[in-house]
Amino acid sequence: MNISNAKHIIVALEKDQDNGPAMQRATLLANGGDLKVDLIYCCYNSFLEHNLLLNEQERQASKEEYLTEQQQWLHRVLTDFKRICPTAIVNARVLYGANSTSELLGEADRCNAELLIKTPARHQPLKELILQQQDWELIRQCQKPLWIPQRAHLDGKVLACIDPLHSADPEHTRDLKILNTAQQLSTIIDKPLQVLHCFTDIPHGLLFDSDPMEKNNSDHSGSHIARQQVIVKLLEPLHISTSQLMLLEGRPEVIIRQLAKKPEFSTIVLGATSRGILDRATIGNTAERLLHSVNADLLLCTPESC
Repeated sequence: MNISNAKHIIVALEKDQDNGPAMQRATLLANGGDLKVDLIYCCYNSFLEHNLLLNEQERQASKEEYLTEQQQWLHRVLTDFKRICPTAIVNARVLYGANSTSELLGEADRCNAELLIKTPARHQPLKELILQQQDWELIRQCQKPLWIPQRAHLDGKVLACIDPLHSADPEHTRDLKILNTAQQLSTIIDKPLQVLHCFTDIPHGLLFDSDPMEKNNSDHSGSHIARQQVIVKLLEPLHISTSQLMLLEGRPEVIIRQLAKKPEFSTIVLGATSRGILDRATIGNTAERLLHSVNADLLLCTPESC
């Protein structure tokens, strides 16, 4: 993903949320160029669709009135954006459908957008406990790079999270995409880049040997050295120094969440791993576990976008 030279992006808005950060990210990418920006608002009113007290004519009239109200709101957002970023080519559309994720992704495919910026959808605290996070399905299904702004200003470091030993990506295609994207963003916002790799080595002997500690300490050390050599070899062509690298032991979502609590990190660039239907329904991925639990932007590079 070449975000520094993007030509066409989609900004998906939420009417009852703060769209300022998403709009600011779009303005940042436009930066005086001829970027094409589509402002999209997905809406649906189940009351209008399933109200037995309305006949078809009344239902249709109410639906048109509802859509007009949404379009007027979106037009005001469009006017404000044009005033802030006059060089951008901006369009605005309201999409109506029960499945907002399908509507949004379908629109992204139709217009061949290079990047999707999405205002996070948040429930009220009580609903958060019982309802699924609304953006999980978008993370799982999105084939485009996805940027979810979580904070007002990008005033901290860019954290690139890589996993070069992942068996599904022996050529490091996704890690190189993550690193390239993070480098571009670091240049755009003029903030330092930090690279993170999390590992959870469990020496085999700890599980099956009766007295494994002495042997496995050396195995563990050797594994750590081999891992570091692979990562350094990956970083060298990109001119990323070892001083920018952090190797931390633990679960990625736990470590990233701890780092993201620090004000020094404002953006997390990571991959969203594709899974089967059963896996997606039961275990999710790191990005889903981090959503709404960190005070930092998430910029996701999917395998399909690499």
